[in-house]
Amino acid sequence: LNLTGGNGLSFSNADGSYFFSNATLTGGAGISITNGSGGTFTFLENTSVTNAAVAAFSVANSDARVTFSGTLSQASGTVLDVTAHTGAPLHFAAATLSATGGNGLVFDNADGPYTFNNVTLTGGAGIAITNGSSGNFVFGSGTSVTNAAGAAIRVANSTASLGYAGSISQSTPGSAAIDVSGHSVGTLFFNDATIAITGSNGLAFNDADGIYAFRNIVLSGGSSIAVTNGSAGAFTFGNVDLT
Repeated sequence: LNLTGGNGLSFSNADGSYFFSNATLTGGAGISITNGSGGTFTFLENTSVTNAAVAAFSVANSDARVTFSGTLSQASGTVLDVTAHTGAPLHFAAATLSATGGNGLVFDNADGPYTFNNVTLTGGAGIAITNGSSGNFVFGSGTSVTNAAGAAIRVANSTASLGYAGSISQSTPGSAAIDVSGHSVGTLFFNDATIAITGSNGLAFNDADGIYAFRNIVLSGGSSIAVTNGSAGAFTFGNVDLT
């Protein structure tokens, strides 16, 4: 299946089982699962989406179950956009996701379990978990975020839990490596991550009431750790090098 341009693969109120072993989408085409879809979607390793017009892969207003083992590549727009998704898992552990610009990975009111291992974000792209998201997010050691335009990882107005074992490098002035605001209940676990911050805002916690754990952090060039605005969470910092 080779699709160039147009809407690509679009599923609306789709509740069956859908299986793709070989699909190539280019020229703006992407994959979208929307409008109450509750089906099971499987995309094997020969599935690829390159430079979709908006999002390479999107799930919205659905409780779809997805296993994706192919590649998603974006130079702008969004690699993965998940909005108002409940319950079922989105499993990208065997997939390769990359962005050299744009928004990266966006989760808005995302309440399912989400797993990733091979994610490379550069050129300003980052990871955002916002707007009532209560899901469980796992990013394996193959994940890296370098010089995001905003925060490398942003968690806002959510109760999500996150395990991150990859690397974060941030030197964008005025931006944080990790920005947490309006977060409660969940655990953000970075003990297996490597975080290097130079001349940016460092780690920022604003009204952060969850559990937060870090082990390997290097801050330099004026970067710092700030816990502010009524934050009542439990914070653990292990090997922190602040110069």
